[in-house]
Amino acid sequence: MYRRAVFRCIWVGLVMVSPLWADEPPPGSQDPISLDRASPSVNGFGNTIGDIYGEVPLGGIIGQGWDVGGPGPVLHVPDVNYGLLLAQDNNDGHSRGEADPNFRVVIYFSGDDASVGMPWTEYRWQANLLQAAGDRFVTNGFTSLSPVAVMAGLGGPAVIVGPIILGRPLNMVSANQDRYNEIPSIPTWAMNLYVPTPPGVTVMDDMDALELLPMDLDANNVHDTPIYFSLDAGSPSLPPGGFSPADVFVSPPGAPMFMLFAAAPTLGLTVNDEVDALAVWDLGQTAVLDPNWDCALFSLAPGSPYLAGPDGVPGTADDWSAADIFVTDFGGTNVLFITSRAIGMLPTDNVDAIDVEIFVDETSVEVFENFTPDLVILEIKPKDPGPSTVDRDPPPLDANDPLWGEYFLGETVTLTAVPGGSKKFKKWKIWDPNDLTDPNLMVIDTNNPIAIVMMADRKVTAVFKCGGGPVEPFAAAVLLVLGLGVIIRRLR
Repeated sequence: MYRRAVFRCIWVGLVMVSPLWADEPPPGSQDPISLDRASPSVNGFGNTIGDIYGEVPLGGIIGQGWDVGGPGPVLHVPDVNYGLLLAQDNNDGHSRGEADPNFRVVIYFSGDDASVGMPWTEYRWQANLLQAAGDRFVTNGFTSLSPVAVMAGLGGPAVIVGPIILGRPLNMVSANQDRYNEIPSIPTWAMNLYVPTPPGVTVMDDMDALELLPMDLDANNVHDTPIYFSLDAGSPSLPPGGFSPADVFVSPPGAPMFMLFAAAPTLGLTVNDEVDALAVWDLGQTAVLDPNWDCALFSLAPGSPYLAGPDGVPGTADDWSAADIFVTDFGGTNVLFITSRAIGMLPTDNVDAIDVEIFVDETSVEVFENFTPDLVILEIKPKDPGPSTVDRDPPPLDANDPLWGEYFLGETVTLTAVPGGSKKFKKWKIWDPNDLTDPNLMVIDTNNPIAIVMMADRKVTAVFKCGGGPVEPFAAAVLLVLGLGVIIRRLR
């Protein structure tokens, strides 16, 4: 109780101080991750579900996954070096320890293969291209409350305050999977066409644990920091020790073993729950739990009984989501820290990896270490304001204006000409993307709808005609009552 009182006092004092530095800067070559059981890189290739991997080192060539004959994910700390059984235990969420839970944070996360994210987010963009699960995403803003404030009942759940980067959606790509040599070895704008051969293997690697700072500091594949982690329900190391997938474990620096750090009940969970994303603040003695002092953020795997909500009945209004993030001080309870929708995910999604960074200001190290996608604008310009329209599927990032909207480079947009009144659709004029000014290079297409792939600046015109009987050529020219000019230009 005394420690909790001190902890809250620290929070009250520090929120008034600005700025203080965030976590120590990463070296740029290590942001450790792990992969789930169904990831292609750990099935039939040289990686395992318990190994921890880092980014391709500075100066290296990214996008060299097993699918293109490359070396695959770069080993950071092998499973046996922190006590896991070789190629059997699955690291389900890990953390090397966070700096200070008294500050508001930017949230980094990844989702599983089935997650799609909310519309008009970069997660949805990557999910549509079948490559989101291996990416690291970041919230475009910081939380309105610190983990300590929410746990102490001083408000909550938190929301995202932003945007940090104007013109970008609620969540953004922070690291594409090709930075880790994950499968698929493609850039953010490309469609994933990888076809796995073993049965039960997914078409993309799934980043199911992430950390922003290195665990191995001298490149010898031995961790120089503690590793806090959870194991999935299929890990054979759990039963012999009477452990559960809702427990949090720790491997002390350099030790090829692990031990229990926090049992499920200290998180307010049961042994039937499964922690599958984790960020830990070990504020007292290293690798020793101090209840009501240490704290953690976590999410739970789908099917965890705790997600059934207070009434314990799945499918009712009080259910939690596998994409919700909770906070605990290991005193036997937890509190909802932030909802799935607040970070741009759907309640049906599963956030299976998280880490945080203290937000100081716009120069914070990792906040701007994110991929900036090329955006294109789809603009509709009617030659004559008539009832005919052109529908866009999917809608643009900003769907409030019917005459223009932003799309991601590489996205496919289906255009459907919708004649108004007695008019009929006649044709599309598709301009050459290499020269949007020369009508001699236009292609005529009478199909409706058509698909436009945003791989370059594009220009398309929908031509409508009167729906009556035959008319003279001169009259036909006059009766082109509406031309919808669809101009697509890349944002610079």
